[in-house]
Amino acid sequence: MNSKFYYSWPNLPNAPEYGKFVVVRCDYNINSRSDKHKISRDIIVQVLGVWTNSHSNTILLQETKSGPKWNGSYKGNSIFLSISYSDSTIWIAFAHARNIGIDATSIIDFPDRDNVSKLYFDEYTYSVIKESPQPNYEFAKAWTSLEAQLKLRKLGLIEYNSDHQSEISSNNLNLNHFFEENQFVTIATKN
Repeated sequence: MNSKFYYSWPNLPNAPEYGKFVVVRCDYNINSRSDKHKISRDIIVQVLGVWTNSHSNTILLQETKSGPKWNGSYKGNSIFLSISYSDSTIWIAFAHARNIGIDATSIIDFPDRDNVSKLYFDEYTYSVIKESPQPNYEFAKAWTSLEAQLKLRKLGLIEYNSDHQSEISSNNLNLNHFFEENQFVTIATKN
């Protein structure tokens, strides 16, 4: 893994350069969504405090329907945030002056993969998953790509339709994929 953008907590990431991003992976043996929510916010506050040389009590996050937002600035620009929870892992993406979306999922076999694929993906993506010798891997890639793009655009998950697809699809998006310890992660950024 490229250590320039990926860190395992409690290692503190260096602040990203303008237009770049960093990702923090946090492994905890917790399943409670509310505990993951609290831990992710605590980590964000600690990281932003270090980057801005501020006491963590002064870093305030605003909760939005799309997740936490920091209204402060770093070197005169916003730091954009995105979070994904996958099993006992929390993934947090920080982007300097650039919107970002992150999603992670475990690569597992599940009985409804075919039905879920039909509901949320176009025919091409559905056929790639169905015909692949590794359908669970292809599904994880497609799912995290979709979710990361939706998070980037601050849109909610809905079943596939061509109008919605054109809303999230764009040639000016970057999708960065990586696989680590049975988890597939996608980071979406605008060019």
